[in-house]
Amino acid sequence: MNIIRIFAGIAIFILGLYAGRTAIAGLGSGEIMQLSKHGSAILHKALEPSRFWIAIVFLTIASVMLIGGGINMIRKNL
Repeated sequence: MNIIRIFAGIAIFILGLYAGRTAIAGLGSGEIMQLSKHGSAILHKALEPSRFWIAIVFLTIASVMLIGGGINMIRKNL
């Protein structure tokens, strides 16, 4: 059963890396995908600054939580 939890921890860790990469790429380009399926698909820093920064902060917090949770899950099940 521990091997399944280790693989789940690795998957969670990879999701955290993806969220972090998305946030960093959004900061670099000034564009980020909207987190909701309603409205325009891409948020631009110049056109919608408050929504852009909310998406960046959300992805950063999610990245930290997922990476930390994945590492913790892997460490506890080794």
